[in-house]
Amino acid sequence: HSLLETESAMKRVVITLAVIITSLAVSGCEQEIADAPPEIRFGHDVCVHCNMIITDSRHAAASLVQVDGKRKALLFDDIGDMLDYHGANAEVPIERQFVHDHETRRWIVVAEAHFVHAPEVHTPMGSGILAYASAGDARAAAEKNAGRVLTPRELSEFRASIDTASTAPCCESKAAQ
Repeated sequence: HSLLETESAMKRVVITLAVIITSLAVSGCEQEIADAPPEIRFGHDVCVHCNMIITDSRHAAASLVQVDGKRKALLFDDIGDMLDYHGANAEVPIERQFVHDHETRRWIVVAEAHFVHAPEVHTPMGSGILAYASAGDARAAAEKNAGRVLTPRELSEFRASIDTASTAPCCESKAAQ
């Protein structure tokens, strides 16, 4: 009689421990994303806008957004794709945006970046948009590449004013349909 009670008690303890361990493991998987640039696994991660693999850190960009009350990192292979995505998805609340300095390849906050639009410069999706941490580097790049320097606001307004569906390499076939 007491042996059965002991076995039954042991089973309850084992089941309870299994439930606790599983709960801890599941909650550990839902870690909050930091308010910092995300890590991009180049050659593996995919652009949320065009679904191309992100391979070039000079042009990669990211947005931290709120989805269902949780912070989520959206990754892009081209600064133009980030602008186009948010232009088409204005209801997605943006917390912060990041771009890579074209020369140093370090992350910079979009609000602090100096942009160059140089149509002849090859970027992954053909936007011709480059970012720099330094205003001097941006001016030099604009001069070298027959481009123009833009503030973050000017860049957003410029990008919103053009028909990107007919000019972006990823979208040519979609625009023709």
